[in-house]
Amino acid sequence: MRQAALALLLPALAGCAGTPAPYSMLAPGESPVIAAAPAQAPPPAVPPQSAYYASELRAAWEAFRAGDYERARLGYERVAGRADEPRIQIRALISLAMIRLLPSSKVHDVDAARVILGELERRIEDSGLRYEFFGELELLALVAKQDAALSAERASGARLRKELAARDALIRQLRALSVEAQ
Repeated sequence: MRQAALALLLPALAGCAGTPAPYSMLAPGESPVIAAAPAQAPPPAVPPQSAYYASELRAAWEAFRAGDYERARLGYERVAGRADEPRIQIRALISLAMIRLLPSSKVHDVDAARVILGELERRIEDSGLRYEFFGELELLALVAKQDAALSAERASGARLRKELAARDALIRQLRALSVEAQ
């Protein structure tokens, strides 16, 4: 295949040997300077701080997966408070909000979650990263909505338990009175 291509190329090159050079703006005897193609810039190096906080996020995530919510919370708070890169801060805040909203979490706190969600909203608006994190934000909104519904059900259950206890006390008093009357 190569030999066939070479056989076709050689006569074409030989035909060009006797033809005059195309018109050039170079002075006679001046050789063209061919600029070397600019070398591609190496990919930007990951700043050491980003690598450090990425490892901190991984450690917090591992603590979260292991059920150590307190250690995970502390790790995420450390990253959210100290990292300079908005994406890393936002990732840490999303995880903090999730820890605070999960009913199974030992650090479940709806009020703290509201504060974190407010801060998350502010940082997302400041950095213009809403589109990048829209899925996580939608999930957090869904978890917050379900947590509010669960809290309302718990409050309703507590109210019903109080009413039932009051009725039981009244029934005991009425039975005591009916026994005395007999």
